[in-house]
Amino acid sequence: MRILLTSDNHLGFKENDPIRGEDSFISFEEVLLIAKNKNVDLIIQGGDIFHENKPSRSTLNKTIELIKKHCFGDKTIRISSIQPLNFYDPNINISIPIICIHGNHDDPVRMLSPIDLLHTAGLVNYVGKTENLDLIEIKPVLIENDGIKVAIYSLGYIRDNRLYRAFLQNKISYIVPENKEDYVNILVVHQNRIPHSDKENLPIDFIDPIFDIVMYGHEHESIIFKSEKNGFYVIQTGSTVRTSLCEGESGNKFVYILDIFNNSSLDERIKIESINLKSVRPFFMDFIKVFDSSNVEKILINKVESMIELALNNCNTEESLEMEILRQNSKNMRHFENLNLPLLRLRIELINGEPINKIKFGMLFEKRVANCNEIIHFVRKTKKVDIEIQNVETKLQITDIFKEILKSIELKAIPEIILVEALKRFVDKDDKEVFEELVKTVLENVVKKVESTEESLVEEIQTYVLQSKNEKALEFAKEISGKEENISIENQNFLTKKNFKNLSSVNSKGNFIKNESNSSENENISKRFEKPENKKTQRKNKKTKFSENTNEDPIKPVFKTTLLTAKELFQKQNTPEDCPDSNREDIDLEIEDSISDDLDKYTFTNFL
Repeated sequence: MRILLTSDNHLGFKENDPIRGEDSFISFEEVLLIAKNKNVDLIIQGGDIFHENKPSRSTLNKTIELIKKHCFGDKTIRISSIQPLNFYDPNINISIPIICIHGNHDDPVRMLSPIDLLHTAGLVNYVGKTENLDLIEIKPVLIENDGIKVAIYSLGYIRDNRLYRAFLQNKISYIVPENKEDYVNILVVHQNRIPHSDKENLPIDFIDPIFDIVMYGHEHESIIFKSEKNGFYVIQTGSTVRTSLCEGESGNKFVYILDIFNNSSLDERIKIESINLKSVRPFFMDFIKVFDSSNVEKILINKVESMIELALNNCNTEESLEMEILRQNSKNMRHFENLNLPLLRLRIELINGEPINKIKFGMLFEKRVANCNEIIHFVRKTKKVDIEIQNVETKLQITDIFKEILKSIELKAIPEIILVEALKRFVDKDDKEVFEELVKTVLENVVKKVESTEESLVEEIQTYVLQSKNEKALEFAKEISGKEENISIENQNFLTKKNFKNLSSVNSKGNFIKNESNSSENENISKRFEKPENKKTQRKNKKTKFSENTNEDPIKPVFKTTLLTAKELFQKQNTPEDCPDSNREDIDLEIEDSISDDLDKYTFTNFL
């Protein structure tokens, strides 16, 4: 199995520059041509395929055009995977699949990255996106070819300090297949490997030794070595275009080819080949101290002339097969002619006097240097460490000022760290909607919190009301039960077969109140006590109805008790002692029917 590794292509970098505008696309096309000519099975891209997370339409169009041109075709796919990669889509014809993660330049804004557009279109396979930062699970993409198995674990860019804490707090886990020993395990990340400040990197010691290869994106210097402590290879692929004028960008740029075999030991299973990119613009930098301020410009002109001569002498005139193809198929030959124009950076420590105008100075070397307006850079200190610290302070100056302002303000709804992060995204990423989205998110959280508080408050009120009802009902029941033996003669006379159905309420003194509107003086009592055809079934149904009615309101069981007391008194006064048991059952059934009807009419809210 053969895999090509690349990272930090930064498509769209300086796209409006008349000289350097096509640099990122030319080098990326060379990478794709190498993949095609080397007959690779897969390309792994380690983040920052775009220079911005909102690339222009021109950049998106050129990117799609290059991928379709070199990664689509009739070539047979030799690898297989249990994951739904894009070469399984019957509507597109993939010849070289690309697996990529996001970097810090094209990271998702509100969970959407420009790589999502390429993924949705079926051009690439976007992996490594993390939705839950409290528990980061890294799932592998499992691929196989002729018995050779590879597991690719991917983790897109996360802020270095946050990821550092996540490793310390054991919030990182790997979903490992059962037969992990049969796989060549590759971890792809886009983080700082070298600590530029405290806890601002992903140290090699944090990485699990189950991996055979760890691929670092983000840092632009190409480096490869084997960690003797952990036993895996570290490949820092570097960038394919020079995006800054610093020492880390001054070396050659490479892509790496992994050849994986079916052997037992790691050294025999993996062969790594580095290929120098020929389309990357040459870059030279130097340093000079100037003591005589009266003759600064002449000294600097002579120094830059010598640097240009050095660049021409070291220019690689040997063209690769890919460069020949690029030159033949180029739509704009002017950019290829300009590729020989070098990038220069001269650092100057001026001991006495004032710096000269660097733009005016750069005009002297127009059409001879690619970055004529950025050739010279005046510094006050010669120590490299001091210069780097000064640059970091300049970059973080606005956030530092904002933090100082927030010290005198008490924030309640929006956490300070989230507000500072939003400001940073607004400045660094030009995300004009970040504050609107922040306010919307905070407002939703506040509304949810208020709603949850309201629900709990309503529950407390309902519980209090129900408890109050039960207490009043118990007091009423005690009052009634205490007077059941002393019910007045008037009420005893009222409790007759004829008038029991008209019972509708009871006052606070325990006296039953007659509802005259519902009384029926001419009601035929004898019909009410006729023996039913199926007496047991009817009695069972009546009892069920009576039981259901008493469960509708917490007060009804108390009123039921009161009516049953009246029922016992009614039976005692109106049932002959020699009445047969069958007739007693009929009387009980009729009384329960009357009680059920009265419970339906009773209004307990008025009572309370």
